[in-house]
Amino acid sequence: MDLIAAGKRIKQLSRAQNLTQKSLARRSGIPESSLSDVIKGKKSASIEKFAIIAEVLKVDLHWLIFGHSFQAETHEGAVAEKDGRADYLPEKQRMLNEISDILLKLDKEELTLIRQMAERFISKSE
Repeated sequence: MDLIAAGKRIKQLSRAQNLTQKSLARRSGIPESSLSDVIKGKKSASIEKFAIIAEVLKVDLHWLIFGHSFQAETHEGAVAEKDGRADYLPEKQRMLNEISDILLKLDKEELTLIRQMAERFISKSE
C-alpha cells in the first residue's frame, strides 16, 4: 500500500466534498492528529479506520487504500476467489468508481457543471 497516495486520495475527496480535516476527524471519530499523519503519509491507519474514512467520504474502501477498485477474476461467467474471498463488483459500481476517478481530477467549477448536468438527467427521468 502506498501511504502517500492513500493520503492524497483522502485529501482530494475531502476537498471535493468541502470537508476540512477537522470535520473529517470529527465525523470519523479519528483524532485529528492521527488523521493528519495518515493524510501526510507519515502513518498508516488500521483497516477499520480506513473503512470508517471510506464510509464518511462515501467511497469504495479498496479504492481508497489501493487506488483501484476490487475486481474478482472470473472464468466462464463464474465469480472466482481473489484475496481469499469470493466477490465481484457489479457493473454499476465499476462505473461509479471510474466516474469517481475522473471527478477527482476536476476543479470546483467543473464539478458544479457535472452536478447540474446530473440533476437535469434525474429531473428528465422523473
